[in-house]
Amino acid sequence: MTITHRAELLNLIAYSNSYRTYLEIGVRNPQSTYNRICCDQKTGVDPAPQMPCTYMMTSDEFFNTVQPHLSVRYDLVFIDGLHEAHQVYQDTENALANLSSNGTIVLHDCNPTQKEHQTTKRKPGQKHWTGDTWKAFALLRMTRPDLEMFTVNADWGLGVIRLGKQKVFPTSMPIDEMDYDFLCNNRLELMNLIECENVNKSLLRASRSTFFNTLIYRMRGTTGVLGRASKRIGQYMKRK
Repeated sequence: MTITHRAELLNLIAYSNSYRTYLEIGVRNPQSTYNRICCDQKTGVDPAPQMPCTYMMTSDEFFNTVQPHLSVRYDLVFIDGLHEAHQVYQDTENALANLSSNGTIVLHDCNPTQKEHQTTKRKPGQKHWTGDTWKAFALLRMTRPDLEMFTVNADWGLGVIRLGKQKVFPTSMPIDEMDYDFLCNNRLELMNLIECENVNKSLLRASRSTFFNTLIYRMRGTTGVLGRASKRIGQYMKRK
């Protein structure tokens, strides 16, 4: 299997799971990804899209003021908004809170291939830029054993997140001290990087484990494994 564009992976996931509801954070140009996704009910969020989308506001505003009044849970969420680790992390947490029981989240730009690609600010005229999105994915890899995560090595890294279980990445280094050298030295394990030919196998494994972990996740609240992770996550967020 060859994946050259994020829409191909998103549609594969949607088709394989008979997904109906889709949320995209960071639409910008709907023709790029949003319009290519085959789901019955689609919602797009962007504060300044090139063409109108469902909600023209920030993702924080959407999750805080709009989503609480909606009855929908999302089967598939694509996050491609503000490419700063703290915001990507916040978007992912909000997406998890509004995800259907067998849902999937995909983060774009999780696998920068050059140091200058992952700077927090995009330089004028810079063609390839991922921001430090990878750090948000890494934080979840280090602190959330109740998730199943892997990154598809395509289209600048497509980070797939579902409820499940994983062996967390072992490190005591604060995430705000991680640099590109750390990513390069730990890329395969930290990002759980897989090649395109292994996508179907990874998706099948994730779907099997998700069913048995969903009710546990919904009932835990802030206790158990989530509670044990909260201290470290809170310390990181306070530094931002």
